[in-house]
Amino acid sequence: MIRRQIGSWVEGGVFGLAAGGPEGREFGRVWFGESVGREEIAFESGVFLLNREKATQLREGPAPEPEPPGPLDLKAQQPDWPLDAGEQIEFDPERLPTRRTTLRITGAIPPETWNRFGRSILPKLQAGEGLQVNVDLRVKTDTSVAGNIQADVSRTVEELTLGDHLRVEREHALGGA
Repeated sequence: MIRRQIGSWVEGGVFGLAAGGPEGREFGRVWFGESVGREEIAFESGVFLLNREKATQLREGPAPEPEPPGPLDLKAQQPDWPLDAGEQIEFDPERLPTRRTTLRITGAIPPETWNRFGRSILPKLQAGEGLQVNVDLRVKTDTSVAGNIQADVSRTVEELTLGDHLRVEREHALGGA
């Protein structure tokens, strides 16, 4: 029943179906706006139901790469005001506009998304330079077990060879807050 429905969606161009390729990065076959055999519709690794935009993109192929800019025409960069005889223009690279930007991601990450954040966001940021990740973890616990937790976490930090980077400390609060 579900296979028949998926087949009608693919044939009607509502969704696309893709199969093959390692880790879903490349596909051996993409169906979109055409009939697909029921045996091709499988609920297993390597078979993907695609939205219309992704299916269209895969069928049409990647967009052509823009042409790289040609050589810099220094004559076109000459000032258009008259220069006095013997006057020279100094080239100051410090005055050129920079094309670098720093991205900063801030906020609290809910515990149920920590692993997905690590797998999805951090690899995208590694393409830049100087990726820096800081942690500020705080948890309130009963004083009677705080020492055991601190020792356990400290031991794990050392096992991960992060002892030079992370500190495990206790904050003492007055009262039961």
